Amino acid sequence: MHYCHDTVKNINKIFRRVVFCFLLFFPNQGALAGDGVVSTIQRANRLISNRDCGKAWSMVWPLARQRNPYGLAWLGSAMYFAFMVPPSSHQVTGKPNLQNIHRDVFTLWLHAWRHAQDSRPQRQILNDIFFVGTEDPRYLTIKKCMLSSSDKEACVNVAISLKLTEQWSSFVRRIERANNPAYCWMQYKPFKSR
Repeated sequence: MHYCHDTVKNINKIFRRVVFCFLLFFPNQGALAGDGVVSTIQRANRLISNRDCGKAWSMVWPLARQRNPYGLAWLGSAMYFAFMVPPSSHQVTGKPNLQNIHRDVFTLWLHAWRHAQDSRPQRQILNDIFFVGTEDPRYLTIKKCMLSSSDKEACVNVAISLKLTEQWSSFVRRIERANNPAYCWMQYKPFKSR
């Protein structure tokens, strides 16, 4: 997985661009999200810009748990671009296990794609983060399924069978049984626009 290690300004720009790609490039997505979802994501953005990943996760997790594509996409983006680590049962000091982070980001984005009415933005993000430049045939199988099948659930099941992700119920159970809260593992001073 390729984490963005550019300047703070670039990290924040990229994060904001990904989080709001649905609203900017697909105008009907804003109407589909609803005011409550948009305001929750805006509040979570303020928390994460202050590096309060635990509260930000707790605020957005109820949306994601209910398979809201915006909540799922926001958490996946926060993990990938803002270095948020989800709740865990293991005490982590320092850098987390990036393979686990990679799997969780993929799980969140895959389910965001699965549950979106207009899944083009999520498919594009999955392509950019996981499919471009990979030689892993498992990811290429999922990409092919996403492009050729109208049955999203079948593609998710293929990803599960290829061990790229887990059943949604298992993911939820693992997150909710965790005794250590979400946190930000890479500290940086957030860029504040003037």
